[in-house]
Amino acid sequence: MADPPTLRRLADEAKEIFAASPQAKAVRTDWRQRVPTIVAEYDIANGRWTNVNRKCIADATRRAFDGVTVGQYRQKDKLLPIVLRAVDSERDEAATALPALQVSSALSENTIPLGQVTRDIRLQWQDPLIWRWDRRRAVTVKARVSYSGLHGSLRVD
Repeated sequence: MADPPTLRRLADEAKEIFAASPQAKAVRTDWRQRVPTIVAEYDIANGRWTNVNRKCIADATRRAFDGVTVGQYRQKDKLLPIVLRAVDSERDEAATALPALQVSSALSENTIPLGQVTRDIRLQWQDPLIWRWDRRRAVTVKARVSYSGLHGSLRVD
């Protein structure tokens, strides 16, 4: 199976081939832009000592960035979620001050900083969407053809 960087490189080569044709317009792939992901490497020894597990860390980061659903609001026949979350400025600051993010312990009411139960917190770029064809990773390079409205595509497996 091909790894995502190799498929991206091959797709870029195919995009250059499409772009060289005067009939090809709007050359693109079905994979999206890579997105930044925060990776917190869990420290098992400190986690056990403080009774903080991976779920506690996931709950704390979800609360800090996405918010927590605390109820529902009924508007005629629709149910809308009520989400409790920090304002935008505080969420932006949470990304830079992640080691100081308070994590609740699984067995007590005390909180501790995330930096005490992780070995490393880093930003990592990853593909948010990876298409597959016959259970193998695949990327499709597409282009609009300028004559008679035809479309062309090329799949790289």
